Parts: sequence; structure tokens; C-alpha cells
Amino acid sequence: MKPVVLTTCVSNLEADLIKLNLSKEGVGCILLNEHFTRLLPMYSGILGSGIKVMVAESDLEKARGIIGLNKQQMRCPECGSTDFRLKN
Repeated sequence: MKPVVLTTCVSNLEADLIKLNLSKEGVGCILLNEHFTRLLPMYSGILGSGIKVMVAESDLEKARGIIGLNKQQMRCPECGSTDFRLKN
């Protein structure tokens, strides 16, 4: 199965909570850049860094629902639009 990025976190706590919630629902995931972010937290979010939460492509929609990243639930705080894409 092809792994895809579910979301990118700026802190280890956020990534660990997402991983815990996914595992409770039976969705496996791996964390990339976890150790780099722990060692050098001041660089988190720079040049595409941060902790990437990866899931199997077949579990992507289920995982988005578990952590509340469904497009239907997310709205722009300025205009209320739901016409956007999640950042990978």
C-alpha cells in the first residue's frame, strides 16, 4: 500500500495524539521527521519540515474523519468557504 501524508504537525505532542487516536480506530500510521523535530524544535515548520503523519492511501479518508480533517467540517475562518485543499 502506498503511504500518503495525512497532515504535518509542528509538535511531537500533536503528532503523538493523532497517532494515538488513529491507532484506537485501527488505522496504522508512521511519523516522519519525528526525531529531527524533537532535537531541533526551532526548525519545525521551516522549509517543509515538521512531523509528517503518514497513512496508507486506502485509509486516508477514514483517517481524516477520525482526526477531524474532513473537507466538509473545515471552513475558511474569513469567508466560510469549503473550496480548498489540505496542505501536504
